[in-house]
Amino acid sequence: MLDTFRTSRSEISVWYWDDLEHEMSKFHIKSIVVDGRKLYIGSANLSETAMKFSAECGLFVIDPNASKQLEDYSELLINSGLLKEIR
Repeated sequence: MLDTFRTSRSEISVWYWDDLEHEMSKFHIKSIVVDGRKLYIGSANLSETAMKFSAECGLFVIDPNASKQLEDYSELLINSGLLKEIR
């Protein structure tokens, strides 16, 4: 699926939660940052079923500071080994 969206001009990365020590641990945040300032963040499942038949919710923000905070938090999780990139 990533190959469908990756082009020579895109910088798409996808990450997954990797905490094998804690069975109930999960990263349920879905987030998208576009151009370093447009941000979607929520816990809504981004599937067709969820969008059509569930009350899913997220937040759209246009704010470089909010995007930077999400990037900083993500870096913290990456450096701790909890987020792993799907390549």
